[in-house]
Amino acid sequence: MSQTAPEKLAEIQYRRSIDWTSAANLDHAKKMLDERRSFLAASVMNGSLAGPVLEIGAEHAINGMILETEMGLTTAGLDLSPHALEDAGKLSAQLGLRVPSLRIAGDAERLPFVAESFRAVLLWGALHHFSDRALLLEEIRRVLAPGGWLVLAEEPMRRRLMLPLGRTVSADRLTGWRRTLMRLHVLPWFARVGGLDETNAGISEQDFTAAQWRQMFSPFDDAHWYYQPRLTGGAQSAGPLARALWQALLRPEEVDASLTRWFGGSVFGWARKSAPLVELPGGRYLVRKDPAHDSITLRGFAGAFLCQGETLRTETGSARLPDSTKGRSLLMLQIPRRPSRIDLWSSDHTAGYVVHRFSNPPRDDPQTSLACPDCVDYTDWCIHRLCREECVAACPHDALAPVDPLRPVRNTCDGCGRCLAACPYGGLDRPQLRVGRCPRCHKVFALAADVLELRPRNLRNQPSELHQEQGKENG
Repeated sequence: MSQTAPEKLAEIQYRRSIDWTSAANLDHAKKMLDERRSFLAASVMNGSLAGPVLEIGAEHAINGMILETEMGLTTAGLDLSPHALEDAGKLSAQLGLRVPSLRIAGDAERLPFVAESFRAVLLWGALHHFSDRALLLEEIRRVLAPGGWLVLAEEPMRRRLMLPLGRTVSADRLTGWRRTLMRLHVLPWFARVGGLDETNAGISEQDFTAAQWRQMFSPFDDAHWYYQPRLTGGAQSAGPLARALWQALLRPEEVDASLTRWFGGSVFGWARKSAPLVELPGGRYLVRKDPAHDSITLRGFAGAFLCQGETLRTETGSARLPDSTKGRSLLMLQIPRRPSRIDLWSSDHTAGYVVHRFSNPPRDDPQTSLACPDCVDYTDWCIHRLCREECVAACPHDALAPVDPLRPVRNTCDGCGRCLAACPYGGLDRPQLRVGRCPRCHKVFALAADVLELRPRNLRNQPSELHQEQGKENG
């Protein structure tokens, strides 16, 4: 289940109450610059951060300032709170950094961009605020280009050895006996350190085990995760005795990961969206398939081609795959002329229909990829006559009619996006804005204080309406 409107409005209200440009917050921002520079630079060096970049949960956009000013990467910063994004302009002047090219008030579960818009998506300490990570990650996969990277940092790992009796503020803000217990490394045994203010405000605060973390990113490839036994506020999660014992028992490269799994801390790293169709020189194509697929169609091509070194011939574009491909998940094709797309299926219908199409690289300017958060529409890649109508089954409003060319998306659609995640072919997408206007609902989205308002209808309420929304639910 995704976050409810009151939960999201609670985040907006909470961030509205923070003065990002106060002396204390400005000092905190300056202290975090070096740590963020180090991680972002490493991500750029290994190729996982390349522009355009979308940062989700950008808040006051410090990461975007570093990426734009120091690393030359075009960045779009998205956050639920327009207030935090507005303050980014004031904060950037005090930090001596350039504000990101594009700041958007938007909902990460309804990203206001068309598919395959970004080479990288960045989340810094944001994932654990989402109660439905699967929905968020599906949206991220939608807007990532094939081969694009998801970059994450500062996500909390759950401590195994503890009796959780409550939650506290971050370690650097503890006072009194709690601060003393934290210095003695006793407090983490019976309290979750960090997040108290957020939970009191109604914001979701999750943490993850290592197994949960790996499972979340199973749809991605080339995942590399690194662990730090450090809690929010910079405190170490394990005391001197535990650290000495682990260092004596384990190899140096294993100590941090093992300490984090047992005593909590944070995780950071990278994961790549797989590219199911890779074009190689000489008319060669590497294609991902289901092991049960035994048939192929090359749309827009007729004639002879090579599959796994064997010659196949087709006049209609369709052919049976060689027996040598049974049970395999990859195909090597050599085709004299580039087809418009490659379709795969199993003749006994045990494996679903799969469509692989050629993607264009993302536009350098993310403003050209902006889309309406309230609508969905069918694309040229819809194959409703061959599919199982996954989108229709996923729609909670009975709003989709793929067999009706006159009204393919009914007025009951509220843009929730369940159909986007359900369609395995990219057959639906959010309508691209034309001069700031949605071509379907005709809503005009405009800048206010240098922040583009692209939140869904249910979140365009003013934060003062939070209590009214909560009252309706409680009533």
